[in-house]
This record gives sequence, structure tokens and C-alpha cells, in this order.
Amino acid sequence: MKIHTKIWLENDDGKLLVGEGRLKIFHAILKTGSLSAAARELGMSYRAVWGKVRATEDRLGVKLVKGMAGGAKHGGAVLTEEAVEFIRRFEEFSEKATEMVEELAVAMLPDKFPVFGSRDGVKEK
Repeated sequence: MKIHTKIWLENDDGKLLVGEGRLKIFHAILKTGSLSAAARELGMSYRAVWGKVRATEDRLGVKLVKGMAGGAKHGGAVLTEEAVEFIRRFEEFSEKATEMVEELAVAMLPDKFPVFGSRDGVKEK
């Protein structure tokens, strides 16, 4: 048996701030130095990538990506210091939360989780 967890953050209105998909976008921007290259790498449209970045910025109230001057050939995009720190802290939190869930599973769930076990005189199926 394997336990799976998925961690994401939402604002008070229930709108996504960051999760697996947004992390992929930010890492692709970091890797490629460009929103359009990040979009291509992820198989997404530029508009979709930019819309998700912009929505996250609006919800956090913090600039996460800044463009670099130079036009299409020499321009690009970089993550702000706030974005790098936000991503680092979220990934650290997510990793520790996953570890805690796995420890809890080991402590509370038997090796073979019996869906129909013998409990209180109930016959096993």
C-alpha cells in the first residue's frame, strides 16, 4: 500500500495560490528565462501561462515574474526574489507535510489494510 498526498494553497476565497501545476510553471520560467519558452516546454499556450502567473500575483498581492528589456530576441522573464522565496518555502512545507503523512500512515495503518477485517465479532469476507 502507498499513501499519496497532494498539497496546494488557496486564498480565503478558495482560489488557487500554488500547487503542483503552478510550481511547474515557475520552475519552467526559472529554467528557460522566458514565459513563451516555459509555455512551449509545458505544452501550454503563452496566454494560459501568463494568466496563471498573473492570477497568482493578484491573489498574493506580490509581483512574482518580471520581464527583461530587449524585445523578443533578447528579452525574457525572471522570477522575483519574492517568487523564489515563496516557492522554496512552499516546497519545503510540502515535503515536510508529505513526510508527516507517511509517518502517520506507518503508525496508524497496518501493513495490509484489511477493508473487511475481523472486528468485534464481524466475520471476515
